[in-house]
Amino acid sequence: MECPNFDKFAGFRKAINKLEKTGLLIDEINELRYSAIFTTNKDKISLNINEASPLKAKLDYLINLVGSLSKSFKEITGETNENSISIKLPNVEPVTDDYTRPMEYIP
Repeated sequence: MECPNFDKFAGFRKAINKLEKTGLLIDEINELRYSAIFTTNKDKISLNINEASPLKAKLDYLINLVGSLSKSFKEITGETNENSISIKLPNVEPVTDDYTRPMEYIP
């Protein structure tokens, strides 16, 4: 059986390090810290199937989690850019008659 190739580790390592600074998904990141991704300085490696399968499963899981979190954050906060600040305001109840009556008529 052919050994699976993994590549573009340099960019992936940078992304993992940035993700780690957020404090999110620390357990998932720690699982990758001792994998071939971080134990080599190479940008591309070939692994035997016994090493590659669990590593690919962990990578796919982490990628799916990050995608889900990203989508959730966008739904909660809306689109943002680096030159803006987003503030989510609470739902406002409609004004009732108690607020619109003159003060002398409120019991």
